[in-house]
Amino acid sequence: MTDYKVPTLEYFEWQQPVEDKDLNNPPGGESKGDRYIVATGGGAWAGHDAEIATYNGTGWDFTSLREGQATWVKDENLLYVYTGAAWVLVLTNIVEDTSPEAGGQFDFGAHSAGFTEQVLTSGAAIPWDLALSNKAILEAGHNFTITVSPPAKALNAQLIITQDGTGNRVMDEIVTQSDATIAPGDVNAGTDEIVVTVDIPTGARIRFKTTVADLPDPLVEDTIYYAIRVDSTTIQVATTKANAHAGTQIDITDQGTGTHTVQQLVKWPDGTLGVLGTAVGDEDILSLTYKTADEQWYAQLGSDIFS
Repeated sequence: MTDYKVPTLEYFEWQQPVEDKDLNNPPGGESKGDRYIVATGGGAWAGHDAEIATYNGTGWDFTSLREGQATWVKDENLLYVYTGAAWVLVLTNIVEDTSPEAGGQFDFGAHSAGFTEQVLTSGAAIPWDLALSNKAILEAGHNFTITVSPPAKALNAQLIITQDGTGNRVMDEIVTQSDATIAPGDVNAGTDEIVVTVDIPTGARIRFKTTVADLPDPLVEDTIYYAIRVDSTTIQVATTKANAHAGTQIDITDQGTGTHTVQQLVKWPDGTLGVLGTAVGDEDILSLTYKTADEQWYAQLGSDIFS
């Protein structure tokens, strides 16, 4: 296999890998030398937002931020660089692509990055089939939700968003898969388990939607939760990513009534949806990266990765 060199990477200031970049407080149980990027600092990390915290055996040391610092985030298997304002995703592994698709020349995460574009049709609910093209353009005439249909392999993708000139347009969420058939019989209040028709991995951002029914208590519509994968057709629900990975589920007290939808959502760098309100004359660029290790999509607002 041919090794390719990316000249831009030579100008980064390389840091040792970190365990996680989405925690606000020390996780507990850390070992000497463990490193984390602080999200919004609390407790022993208060006042150190975005800095790299290193456990020295008795307390925490912090690396001052400088533009161009780069580090590998272990729990995501992704490379991030500090821009001077935030940590942003750089790329996944790059290897030679022996059969490039759609004009692509390299293989990003085992799927070629094509350069063809598709134009998405504006509406309140917008489908985006990534098998057709991993670069798309949208002129938004509504507030909208995007549902992606991913190909079989990992992919980097990009969406360029403008709007129709009549006021700000806001993106609600990006949905990666959903099950709209959850009935009371699918909910077990004794085990806190919900039967679903899609395989949702542990730690995935999820939310529940309903129209004329009551969700199982204490779940609340449009609240962000995190999945605990029991098996390929069963989940429990946690309040935080940390609780999901610890197996600490919400105590479900009843089955609810009617039929509901669970949606798996993309992950954002800070754990929540980035504010996207495309104003007249502005252009927002949304980049998506699929991580095969946890079978989830990560999203960020950033520069044109294909220019």
